[in-house]
Amino acid sequence: MNDEAAPAWVEPAKVALLFAWLLVSICSYYVLRPVRSAMVMAHFGPRILPWIYMGTGLFTGVAVWVYSCFTHLPRRKLIGGVVGFFLMNFLVLWQMMRSHSTWVSPVLYVWVDIFSIMSTTTFWMYANDIYAGDKAKKHFGKIGAAGMTGAFIGAWLTKTLVGHLGIPTMMLVSGGIYALVLVCMAGLEVLTGGQSARRDKEIEKFEKLDFGGLGAVIKSVSASRTLTLLVAVVCMERFVPDFVDYIFSSAMHAAYPTEAGYASIFASFELWRNAVAAAAAFLVTSHMLKYAGVNWALTAVPISIIAIGGAYIFLPGLAVAIALKGMEEGQRHVWFKAGKEVIYTATNKDVIYKVKAYIEMFVYRFARGLAGGILLILTEFMGCGPRGVAVAMLPLALAWAYFTWTLGSDYEKLERGPV
Repeated sequence: MNDEAAPAWVEPAKVALLFAWLLVSICSYYVLRPVRSAMVMAHFGPRILPWIYMGTGLFTGVAVWVYSCFTHLPRRKLIGGVVGFFLMNFLVLWQMMRSHSTWVSPVLYVWVDIFSIMSTTTFWMYANDIYAGDKAKKHFGKIGAAGMTGAFIGAWLTKTLVGHLGIPTMMLVSGGIYALVLVCMAGLEVLTGGQSARRDKEIEKFEKLDFGGLGAVIKSVSASRTLTLLVAVVCMERFVPDFVDYIFSSAMHAAYPTEAGYASIFASFELWRNAVAAAAAFLVTSHMLKYAGVNWALTAVPISIIAIGGAYIFLPGLAVAIALKGMEEGQRHVWFKAGKEVIYTATNKDVIYKVKAYIEMFVYRFARGLAGGILLILTEFMGCGPRGVAVAMLPLALAWAYFTWTLGSDYEKLERGPV
């Protein structure tokens, strides 16, 4: 449906459906997040995390390869197929969890990681496709608030229900919530008429690049400064937070060693962090993107990690670890994600549906695998504890800050300058 000819109610309806889509996707994930973390910590402790991170990188690579075989399909079939596949997975994993096997917990952890990145990435692919330019800056902050709202609801559901229903049943609760994505997508397809947003200008001439296969994608990405910087930013976006997660998980496990205790406290942490983040995303993000710029929206996260991570080295403890995790993950979902997605809207459909999958899924999770390998060396072979991990994290966060500032500044200059 052409935006200029559409009735006035169509635009808010599109925003509402995108908000609902992201909300139920993230809610579904956050129902499982405390559960998978509690199961792994209770069965294996934090020492297994580096191995899980590496497994996530490996299996995400397989998932992205399978996805790439279907990118020629129309978006309705492509994204609808991804949603349907994950809905079947929920039933299989529910049966596995009922067996109470110890090794189900790392399998669930890896699957939840893959589910979270693929469900979120496919959502933003769709949003990037139907919005561009100033409309993206205007709406993405408010739409992004759905993520924190869904996380709040998901954490509340887990905290409220897990004691009554048991851990396996939470898989069915999560799957039932995620099924609502199909309703949201169907409504959006009607409102948009299956059409993409018109792009009046692009940062670079992406239409001249070849994205026909993996080799062509790699060559084209290396030929584009914007895409190369996006690869670096996304790599560090997953790499550095895994160091934060290790520090946080170690502090939490030391304070709450039982499965039920860990799940309950972790859900409470998620509940309040996401309540604050949702309000910030709804009230602040659009203004930050408009007035402070994309560069500040991207760079605020690594700067906070440097500051609080440095404090943890001298004042190690649960309170500082919680502050580090809360600031890192909160800001990453409040304005970092919105700023990064605005940059994608200045590209074309090939970048959104083909290249974005490699960057946001494969590169993102490959970085997690790499982080797992380095954490394994630091903790198992070098004997570093959480403080040593924090020391190693600081130069990585500094490199992340350089990449985010460069990418955001380049985008802002090109937006202000001639096309």
